[in-house]
Amino acid sequence: MATGDRPRGIEFGPRMKQWLADRLGGELVEYRSTIDIVRDGAKLRIEFYGDRDDDRMLGVRVLTHLDRVEKTSASQGARASLVGVPTLEIRRKTTDDTKGKRLGLTREIRAGDLDFDSYVFIDSNAPDRHLQAILGSEDTRSIIVDLLQRNCDCIEINKGRAGLSIEYQTVQQGEASLPALAEEIERLLRETLALRASLPGFEGPKKAVQR
Repeated sequence: MATGDRPRGIEFGPRMKQWLADRLGGELVEYRSTIDIVRDGAKLRIEFYGDRDDDRMLGVRVLTHLDRVEKTSASQGARASLVGVPTLEIRRKTTDDTKGKRLGLTREIRAGDLDFDSYVFIDSNAPDRHLQAILGSEDTRSIIVDLLQRNCDCIEINKGRAGLSIEYQTVQQGEASLPALAEEIERLLRETLALRASLPGFEGPKKAVQR
């Protein structure tokens, strides 16, 4: 091995993904790169990605749609649109975040919970009333802290996709570690659904469907 070379991680290929799909009760889709799964009536997608700085790191991203509060409408060709959904990214607070706040480079979003605010950094340009709808629940804050304490890198709510995604990283150790990875993903799925259930339903005026 040449000087400076690093041992490369074990390729997380289709066969290993298929094993996980079978174990989790999902279906390998999208060019056999992601797993679609249904839990408690909710559709979730499991995506895998690498870490360009460490070949051994395996990233797992779980995505699901947010609940929508439906309104009945007498008019045909109408549907509910989601409003009040903030776009925000939540992660563990770092010293860089503290410096950025001191220099006026970042906006500090506070939930009014001292322990939560000291641990969590929230990046969002959403109106305060929309953020409060997300962060006002003690259950929501508790789940977020628990996820971040368990190696989750980022929790994101995306207004454009009206979706919730949670990212998690673990070290690849080959096929022998697949059962442990399946257990980690199972826990991530449960906590994703718990966080989704703790969030408010968002609703908006009916918009005519273009025909």
